[in-house]
Amino acid sequence: MRGITCSTPLGCLIIPLSSDFSNQLQTEISDYFHGTRYTFSSNLLQAAEEVVFSIGTPFQQSVWRVLMQIPYAATITYSDLAQRIGNPRATRAVAAACRANPFPILIPCHRVVAKNDIGGFALGIPAKQLLLRLESAHSR
Repeated sequence: MRGITCSTPLGCLIIPLSSDFSNQLQTEISDYFHGTRYTFSSNLLQAAEEVVFSIGTPFQQSVWRVLMQIPYAATITYSDLAQRIGNPRATRAVAAACRANPFPILIPCHRVVAKNDIGGFALGIPAKQLLLRLESAHSR
């Protein structure tokens, strides 16, 4: 059985995957980067949810649920996200929850930006810029 590794606030997590699931994940991520996939299959998203919602705090889980609803090539601000979870003063905590997201493409935290600039990204600003450009170039 193969697995994927993701970082979490608690350290590194290895998630065992069947060969079929691992192959599907690889195919869908590849399709995403080639601009031919705008959403991920429900079983990949469900698996990601099961993992992150078992490790995240209730606050992080509320942020990650909203992240999963942001459409391809769309962006919202950290303060918008804080409003959506019903905690408008939690902008910095929302940013920290985005940074703690262990699946930054499946759960698209790169689609959250600051009011006046691109904001941060756990994988680095160049990676965030690349993902946003990729989605903008391939949006329908």
